[in-house]
Amino acid sequence: MMENVTPRELARLFDSTHQLLKLYHQKQKWSQIFPLLSNLAERYYLLYQAYPKAMQAQLSLYVANHGYTTNLVVNQCVVACILCRSLNYNQAISEQIISCCLANYLCVQSQSNKLAASKALTPQDKKLWQCRHQLAAKLLKESGSHTLPIQHLLARLNKYKQALLSAPKIMIYDGATTLVALANIIAMNTTYRESGGHISVYKALADIYLRTPNEFAQNAIKALIAHIGPYIPASEVKYAEQVLIYLATDGHGRHILVDVSRPEKIRWHRIKANLTTCAKQKRLVKILACSTQFGLVRT
Repeated sequence: MMENVTPRELARLFDSTHQLLKLYHQKQKWSQIFPLLSNLAERYYLLYQAYPKAMQAQLSLYVANHGYTTNLVVNQCVVACILCRSLNYNQAISEQIISCCLANYLCVQSQSNKLAASKALTPQDKKLWQCRHQLAAKLLKESGSHTLPIQHLLARLNKYKQALLSAPKIMIYDGATTLVALANIIAMNTTYRESGGHISVYKALADIYLRTPNEFAQNAIKALIAHIGPYIPASEVKYAEQVLIYLATDGHGRHILVDVSRPEKIRWHRIKANLTTCAKQKRLVKILACSTQFGLVRT
């Protein structure tokens, strides 16, 4: 369990994820990929165990200076953490799933950014995109046989994503790969894009739940919703004609909300009422940085 975690640790997690994705373009540093990936997976897991609300808040906030793909990968890892926690997976399996999420875009950061910006891929980009999982597995293979579980997850990933969204039902059997695929679908639907088109976490979950024929995925979605509850930390909510920032709900069922409409005078509220939520991810603005700090609570 991690102790004395500050918001700076969450920022370092973002920075480290960004650095991992950049290593593909630095061939002399390929030997560092798996150690960094393993360390990152452990940090994601431990941070979520210690401060789940702070990690969930990342689903509300898009950190613009790191670009689309880094935000997408962070979101996918956070969703994976939520799924693993809600399904009571142990640390070893959870970190394996998170590691696969980190490796998912290991070789295609540029191509993913282009697609998000609705830019055309070159023939070379298209070839790289199509074989991205094989290439990531090849890079991991250089680190030894202990990376085989992650390689196997990557090899099945595209098939499982198709199966989760296909009718008639396609039989898939591996729970870990199903969760990686599910986390990727959710993250792709919810990560902020300049062009729009991203949707709220709850709408994404509802859409996938109704569309997928896979019972394991449906049960995982239900467990996820039960775990996070009706409001995502750092998301906007409406109460009494005001737009406020939701942080958490205390032990007495009172919602902790922040009014940031006047940056020079931030106001706090504790209320017991139903809220109208807008859980779409938004670009991070300076005033919202406080929401992550106050999300560092063990709830």
